[in-house]
Amino acid sequence: MILNCSLRENFFKFNQNYNDCPNFKILSFNKDRFIYINYKDTSYRLKKFILKDDPYNIWLNFLKKSSNQYQTYIDPVNYSKIKKFTGIKPKILSYKNNLVEIESKSYFSEKQIQFLSNFF
Repeated sequence: MILNCSLRENFFKFNQNYNDCPNFKILSFNKDRFIYINYKDTSYRLKKFILKDDPYNIWLNFLKKSSNQYQTYIDPVNYSKIKKFTGIKPKILSYKNNLVEIESKSYFSEKQIQFLSNFF
């Protein structure tokens, strides 16, 4: 899903308005302007806006990729989100305290997976 969105013609522009993809928004707060990424009803502030900011570079740096293997706990409803938005299918190791323990080998770090599963 993330790859499909990044292939759209105007994805790497500020203030686009996709319903089914993240959007880069510039919003004002206390006389400053900030760059947010939003998806549906969720927004996450990325950084303070400066004129030389480029959504393409922000996107590349936001989800830096390297080969990772890790185990983590996630909410069971987030398992399908991870599969949908990253294209990976983590191995389920156990279920404890209403959380699923997963093991994953991917180009996303544990922190990125936690962000993506909770953001989307």
